[in-house]
Amino acid sequence: MATTTTKKVTRKKTTVPKEPTVAAEISQEEEVEVVATPKKTATKKAKIVYKEVPFSDNDLVTVRNGFHGELVYKNRSGEVWIWNEFGDEQDLEVGELRAARNTSKSFYQNNWFMIDDPAVLKYLNVEEFYKNSLTIDEFNTLFNRPNDEIIEKVSKLPQGQKASLGYIVKRLVRDGEIDSLKLIGELEKILGITLREIDALEVPELKVMEG
Repeated sequence: MATTTTKKVTRKKTTVPKEPTVAAEISQEEEVEVVATPKKTATKKAKIVYKEVPFSDNDLVTVRNGFHGELVYKNRSGEVWIWNEFGDEQDLEVGELRAARNTSKSFYQNNWFMIDDPAVLKYLNVEEFYKNSLTIDEFNTLFNRPNDEIIEKVSKLPQGQKASLGYIVKRLVRDGEIDSLKLIGELEKILGITLREIDALEVPELKVMEG
């Protein structure tokens, strides 16, 4: 009788990589290609600059008299503004100040128009005339400083302010508020005036300027 032998066969389990993993890798590669930044070309584009206009012609600006005496401004339409004394205030429109810049620039060059707001000076394109200039309030406190600081400040003043300061200095010397001979001598040289022999103060003439 024939004998039947049964052979047990063990099959090896084969692991097949999951498709989502492959898909995820492909998706990642595609994403990198999409977000890649292209190389810049040698051609440069012109930069666009937007000019800020913070003021309108109707805006009012306080203008102080920087001339040591009576100052009169008259525009082409015949309108008149009068400042009776040094430091007096008048309100002028921005449009009027721009017109004065175009027709009577000496008001700015000599600092007869004193404007405290630097943004206004920049907008009117006259800030170069006020470099190293004093404000009206600084005129009043200048001689509270040490002598060397006074000399340094005065030497850098615009010519128009030196003329106005000359009247103030004469009064201070006459009244005995400035008594340092060294300081008086330096101020005489810088301002081009005589201070040691003052009998009376000169009265500034009326300044009439037509716009």
